Amino acid sequence: MRPLLCHHIAHGLLLSSLTYGSERLTPNTYTLRGMNSFWHTDLRWTTNDLFSPPSSILSREACLLPIVSYCRYRRRLAALRIACAPPTANLASAWPPPSFSFPSTF
Repeated sequence: MRPLLCHHIAHGLLLSSLTYGSERLTPNTYTLRGMNSFWHTDLRWTTNDLFSPPSSILSREACLLPIVSYCRYRRRLAALRIACAPPTANLASAWPPPSFSFPSTF
């Protein structure tokens, strides 16, 4: 398979199923270690270099984020989505204090 197709499969299918629920739950170190080992084998498969590069540069070669950074990104994106939603559209956005200014004017 072409490396670009492997990249799309890794990002679209494997990463979304691997980080399922990471918006609301922070994985512990044991879970992150297992996710990292699976993600490193997937990065080796994406780059078509099975044993040669060290695992520290695999994410740069595959153009995919490390799993810890991606989990942090998903949590921040979910928090931003809740904070920017108007209180009439999302009940979770009604939790901030009234002094919090919403960027949208819906």
